[in-house]
Amino acid sequence: MKKVALKSLFALITLATLAPAHSQNDKLHMPLEIKNAYENGTRKWDGSVSDTYFQNRSQYDIKAKVDPATRQLTASGTITYFNNFPGELRSIGFHAYKDLYDEGMIIEKLIVNGEARDITDRNWVRKFGTHYALFLGDSPLAQGDSLTIEIDWSITIPEKVDRDGAFDETSMLVGYWYPEIAVYDDIFGWDAINFDGKAEFYHDVSDFDIEVEIPDNFVIWASAEPINSAEIYPKKILSRLEEAKSTSENTPIITKKDLKKGLKMDGNIWKYSVDSFPDFSFAFSDHYVWEAATYTDQHGTYFVNSAYPPANEAFGDVLTIEKEALNSFHNEFPVYPFPFKHFVAFNGEHGGGMEFAGMCNDQMRTNYTAEGVPYSDYEANKLLTFHEMMHMYFPFLMGINEKRYAWMDEGMAEFSEDYFTDINLESYRGRTRFASSSNPPLMVETYSIPKTYGTISYDISSQSYHALLHLLGKDVFDKCMQAYMDRWKYKHPSPYDFFFTFNDVSGQNLNWFWKRWYFDFGYPDVAVKSFEDGELTVENLGGFPIAVEIEVTYADGSVSSEMTSPAVWKDSSTFVKEITSDKEIAAIELKTLNGPDAVSTNNKWEAK
Repeated sequence: MKKVALKSLFALITLATLAPAHSQNDKLHMPLEIKNAYENGTRKWDGSVSDTYFQNRSQYDIKAKVDPATRQLTASGTITYFNNFPGELRSIGFHAYKDLYDEGMIIEKLIVNGEARDITDRNWVRKFGTHYALFLGDSPLAQGDSLTIEIDWSITIPEKVDRDGAFDETSMLVGYWYPEIAVYDDIFGWDAINFDGKAEFYHDVSDFDIEVEIPDNFVIWASAEPINSAEIYPKKILSRLEEAKSTSENTPIITKKDLKKGLKMDGNIWKYSVDSFPDFSFAFSDHYVWEAATYTDQHGTYFVNSAYPPANEAFGDVLTIEKEALNSFHNEFPVYPFPFKHFVAFNGEHGGGMEFAGMCNDQMRTNYTAEGVPYSDYEANKLLTFHEMMHMYFPFLMGINEKRYAWMDEGMAEFSEDYFTDINLESYRGRTRFASSSNPPLMVETYSIPKTYGTISYDISSQSYHALLHLLGKDVFDKCMQAYMDRWKYKHPSPYDFFFTFNDVSGQNLNWFWKRWYFDFGYPDVAVKSFEDGELTVENLGGFPIAVEIEVTYADGSVSSEMTSPAVWKDSSTFVKEITSDKEIAAIELKTLNGPDAVSTNNKWEAK
């Protein structure tokens, strides 16, 4: 939707006056594990952060060596894990996400607090899919103590790009490449859910000191800038980087001309050091062009980058789009500082995009169509870039458990892609076929419903955020969203923390809305039930409380329209709208601007 239309739409929204939230625990169904966290006091019923909330963290010190010719990465690391849980931990969980692939993660040495462990000895180590459990025997980890794991491992970078991997013989993005200590939270304890390639990830915030060795004819782009830039880059590249950091104009760092001469860095060991990061990834190539620019506004200064093969000219728009995205994020939604001061868009995907902390791995889109609707190359790349950059907020800033509740981040990214790109979204009518099918409620955990993952996590959830925006109006919606982010950034919000924060900050009991969108079966479907004596009766057949535009066409060809709030469905599945006019009414049509209507044939009344 166009921005001008968006503003006029908000002006038509009528807000319902709702009672203040109270006794929320008996209004929404809660799984026992989540209920216990609220009753035990590690979570609060008003959505704010409890004084007894805890979160563990790790320090990763890793040295890795990459051989692009064989796609082999070998590494050794020391992981220090800090326990803030008010009790003892008798095991430590970690993920080996690369075990999803045939080669997997090969662990060659494992030492826990100075004692060697045989990875095959089930008395000490047990493997469950992509998850390992390390048992601590008679030496549990007490609150306030730390534990050290020394580990050597190797992986083969996947040949087929699927989130990460080899785009061509010498251009690869390396993600989820190290043994990552699992999240231990106050609700479910250890996150032991296997990675299945769909339901994604769950990260603590940790500190990383990383060294990556690679042949000196390669350039690395990573979640952060190298701390030894002066040792790595030739003077020419350093000079260009300095120029790019002083201007908002797109600045070439590595050009086609440079590539023809052949790349050669001054060093081959790239060093990085970052604190309070959810994850660390990197990409490399020996034949990519590189462009960079600085974006500055009221929230600070950001250094944005794009790296892509010279032949993929359409990807040259992405750097400009990155700056557009920052402007939209800071001024439209979520109106919140972008979490990463350094960001890289790497062109390495074959079919879509994938987010990583501080970077994304994106396909170049050309001649793109969705559901038969063509997009310009610029529009197509803008949609994808906005989506992946929104992920820097959700899940990376917000620490969301994507394995259980992917709608908390994918839905937000889809929502921003829909609403804040000024692009014709007619293709999203294709969601109709999903909207009317038998999909489980959003609160059914993502990892348990792989067949409906996309529909639930992207399509239905994004529609729910549209409906919430229409219900509250933009000012209240933004106020609630910013409070949610202030409270839960760098933590692990549950869906209920999201629900309860919106209830608390809006001063409204929205549990009826949460219940129907997130806990009940349903789909978006409204219908004209009747139009008699100037009274239009509209019926909600699908159950979801959605915003409805009532468009009236008169016999003289003129048209008027009015938007109704989802609040009309709070207490009834029908509502009556008086439509009076001195002019003869020829037709009335219902339009659902926040997403498709499952059955459009019942949306219109026409004069006989």
